[in-house]
Amino acid sequence: MPTEDTQAPRRRLLLFVTGNHASSRRARESAALLCKEELRGRYELEVIDILRDYATTQQYTVFATPTLLLVGPPQRRVIGDFSNRAAVVKALGLAGEI
Repeated sequence: MPTEDTQAPRRRLLLFVTGNHASSRRARESAALLCKEELRGRYELEVIDILRDYATTQQYTVFATPTLLLVGPPQRRVIGDFSNRAAVVKALGLAGEI
């Protein structure tokens, strides 16, 4: 298992979900696993329920869930299914950090 790289930058990710629906639970699990295995401890993952935190949802212009947002710069996001880890890592611009 890879070890944590203390020299690499810490990343802040926001996961926007809708309540406790099955898709929201899967998104939480997938995002947590992605962060743990790919970012190796160099992350902060915050889950935001759009039904409870509308202000943050507006602030980051989230229109669909689940959305995984990398707080930038640059800001990047993935909407929908996170099961293709390589595609998610590439879309978030994390490929060079792994």
